[in-house]
Amino acid sequence: LRMQEEGNFFSKFTRTIVEKAKADVERTKRLFSGLEGLRGEMSVIDELLGYWNLADADQTLQQLEDALITRDFGVKTSVKICDELRERVKTGSIAKPSDIRQAMKDTIVEILEGGGSTDLILDDNKPAVLMMVGVNGGGKTTSIGKIANRFAKEGKTVMLAAGDTFRAAADAQLEEWCKRAETVMAPRSNAKSPAAVMFDAIDGALKDEVDVLIADTSGRLHTNVGLMTELSKVRGGFEKK
Repeated sequence: LRMQEEGNFFSKFTRTIVEKAKADVERTKRLFSGLEGLRGEMSVIDELLGYWNLADADQTLQQLEDALITRDFGVKTSVKICDELRERVKTGSIAKPSDIRQAMKDTIVEILEGGGSTDLILDDNKPAVLMMVGVNGGGKTTSIGKIANRFAKEGKTVMLAAGDTFRAAADAQLEEWCKRAETVMAPRSNAKSPAAVMFDAIDGALKDEVDVLIADTSGRLHTNVGLMTELSKVRGGFEKK
């Protein structure tokens, strides 16, 4: 009987290892297929620029504008890039494919460097509340740690609130950032909903009279109506205070 139980244990253990290995392989395949897709999408832009000629400048720039928009450059930024290229064509500074490639790079760099001041300006009301939102895996919690560290170096008192009630160990990750940035965690809440957790967090921030409260949230897509409504509830809790 004991040998049978041990056999069953090792059989289950082996199946678990095999299934995990299969899952790891699938994740790796999805990663590389995603990278291939990205390279494929950007190759369309490379092709447009590679066959550039002045005679078809207007048509090519319109196609480039469409390509940039569909590849998440954003409408405003895509239009700005192509308008700048059109101006350079008119002035004669673009005559061959290498010219337009360099002009496009220069324009993108100018946009990135001309974004205005990077100062984090807060009003006089305390605590100032920053709510970090975004998709899964976008780096929200890491960004919170960096922002908290910056505020702390400026002499502000900072409190971090763990509003991600879905992800395992979200609290522990935020606590680690607290240690690194020398900030404090919001009092632990027994509430289940993110809105209730944040309501308790703002109470703690008011009690301790901190300068800044940074609220972490669980990842979500803007197309998920239910989760976006949840964010509205969280914000509503802050506004009530």
